[in-house]
Amino acid sequence: MMMKQLPAFLFFVFFFTCSANAQIPENGFFETWESEAGGLYSEPAGWSTLNILALIGAPQTVSQTTDAVAGNAARLETGTYFGNLIPGLLYTGNFDVAQGINGVQPGLPYNATTRPDSFEGYYKYFPQNGDSAVLFAQLWHYNTQTGKRDTVAQAATSVLTTVSEYTKFELPFTYYTQDIPDSMYVVITSSGGGASGQGQNGSVLYVDQVLFSSLTGIVPLFGSNIDQIKVYQKQQHIQVELPNLLNQGVIELYNLQQQRVLQSKLEQTQTTLPLPGLPSGLYAYRITAAGVTVKKGMVAVVN
Repeated sequence: MMMKQLPAFLFFVFFFTCSANAQIPENGFFETWESEAGGLYSEPAGWSTLNILALIGAPQTVSQTTDAVAGNAARLETGTYFGNLIPGLLYTGNFDVAQGINGVQPGLPYNATTRPDSFEGYYKYFPQNGDSAVLFAQLWHYNTQTGKRDTVAQAATSVLTTVSEYTKFELPFTYYTQDIPDSMYVVITSSGGGASGQGQNGSVLYVDQVLFSSLTGIVPLFGSNIDQIKVYQKQQHIQVELPNLLNQGVIELYNLQQQRVLQSKLEQTQTTLPLPGLPSGLYAYRITAAGVTVKKGMVAVVN
């Protein structure tokens, strides 16, 4: 099991390799894959997985495959590491290594201006010992009065049997409010546990062409200008540049000891933050909007 407090070096290794996962996926057809940690593992661009655990010797449980509806697809296979089950897991969100295997942090901004009608895609599944696959999407809206995210809609299903050929899933969203969503969570896993609630080693799920759709066409599940966010030192300040205003935007800065040394609201497209007497070195930053992480990265401070 991973310890809750990582050595400083590993903290920064994980922060660097996780930073790309904060981007909103533009890759629901799984055509683009990115090599991470010097080629130690790979992930579909814009999605998060548990493949980062390869840094401690665990198996990669999500891989690229040409066994697809067209082009490439994602193959999820549940594995084990020192007796711990590691499911094949694709999700939109981030991974907090300080919490080990329990460090999945769901949610990313939803940028469309319309409400989707359904969560769709293609899958095939080969369970072991009564296991089940799960396909799940949830939409949220930030409630400024409570400071929490309200659930706007959900779409979900479990796959309980072998499905040997690609089959389309089309899951209608059940709406609970009239709000336009501002954040979303998609999770796809090869091991939901079935009736026993216990995932099984060797269960394999294939997924391809995942999207949200509406009666007027495909909703851009994933599109973002997140790469235009810039964080850098300017004289004795930290400069933050945003392509557009964030809903409830906040930046946090962490030192090598994983201690938060700065927190500030981002209420303009350009924000200048004075450095609170920080020593020179590398710092990790996290930018959130309405409680959802939109970008993580590193910034160097030089006095």
